[in-house]
Amino acid sequence: MNDPHVARYLNSIQTLSSALEAQLRALSPEEWDGPTNCAPWRVRDLAAHVVSSGEGFIASIRQGLAGSVEPSLSQEARHRRETELANAHPETVARALDAVTAEFIRLYDGLLDTSFRRSAITAAATARCAGMPHTD
Repeated sequence: MNDPHVARYLNSIQTLSSALEAQLRALSPEEWDGPTNCAPWRVRDLAAHVVSSGEGFIASIRQGLAGSVEPSLSQEARHRRETELANAHPETVARALDAVTAEFIRLYDGLLDTSFRRSAITAAATARCAGMPHTD
């Protein structure tokens, strides 16, 4: 990918993800079970949601690049994954966040500029068909 804006965004994603991973690894059991500003979610619930959302986004990107507009994960599968992560140790969730961030960056880094433009057009068309707001 030769787009400097995309490279900057990917770098920002990596930096933020690394900071969150470090925070997760430093949590005590009490903090892991503690509240967030997203009540009623606990820290463990929110961290699980961030990771499973990233995993779902990656699956959707892969399907979009393959030309599919079908949902990549069922709601049930995503809920099972969030529950699994919420019940895991913070270190496990930090490793999962590291893996999902690395895979996300690999996906975008490996796209040719033409593929990136095509996937953006597909994303815009899919969003419009689904009645969702999307900026082109």
